[in-house]
Amino acid sequence: MVDPPSWATTAALAGAAGTLTCALSAAGRRLTPVLAACALVAALSVPAASALHIVRSHISDAGLARPLPTNEVAALSRFLIGHQGRARYEVASSTTFRTSQLVVRDGRPALVLTNVGGQPLLSPAELARLVARGDVRYVLLGRGTCSPRAAVPCAPVLRWAMAHSTDVGRTLRGVPPGTLYRLSSRPARA
Repeated sequence: MVDPPSWATTAALAGAAGTLTCALSAAGRRLTPVLAACALVAALSVPAASALHIVRSHISDAGLARPLPTNEVAALSRFLIGHQGRARYEVASSTTFRTSQLVVRDGRPALVLTNVGGQPLLSPAELARLVARGDVRYVLLGRGTCSPRAAVPCAPVLRWAMAHSTDVGRTLRGVPPGTLYRLSSRPARA
């Protein structure tokens, strides 16, 4: 939960105080609409403030992956477009979260390898065929992909991608190492 701004807490306390004052007064019966309004302000101010804070800060309270920094998206876009060749997909990725900004920026399709729950969307053999045909040349993986500490076991398609790729992110300005990999039909050297 995001901490609400101080104005929301103040509004909640004022609404609660107004509700209590109206309820305890002899005129409380005549002020039922005011009482209801005060109670509504008290009940909704904190969640409303939290929601506004989340939207204005461009964050998520749903536990989703953080978006890539704008400069990283720009660097990835420049590199991938320049090295695309005739590939059908701009990039493959472990999740939709990793590629969504590139898809929006470049208008090119991305190949998503697993769903939100980490279940594979294609097999290693299917990915191997796409790589062999030149339909996909690069894969965008996170640093925690297939980590022993991961909550979800590593999907076979991700293990194949990691075994058949070479890190090119370490040579790119603006892209952290362990992010972008060049795929190959043959296993990468250790």
